[in-house]
Amino acid sequence: MLPRKGGMPDEGVQADLTDRASRSYEKELSLLTDIQHRERLRDVQQALRLVRTGEYGRCVGCGNEINPKRLEALPWTQFCIECQQNLERGPLEQQP
Repeated sequence: MLPRKGGMPDEGVQADLTDRASRSYEKELSLLTDIQHRERLRDVQQALRLVRTGEYGRCVGCGNEINPKRLEALPWTQFCIECQQNLERGPLEQQP
């Protein structure tokens, strides 16, 4: 059997699959970016509430002061570095 004129028989199918995969990836990336922006906005709004109540700069986990350099880098943070690391590690498994 001879290949179709203009290329291999599956070229069109492959190009369509590639286009669909690319569109799907772009859609997921856009959704993820939107979620991240909403989370950041929520964090900034919470930081502003803490400023109004005079609690800004205090860790909501342990109550200690958050290092000013950390606040400079992440003004919306609500946790000191130690509590943040504990959060990222997740809950400790209970020993039997």
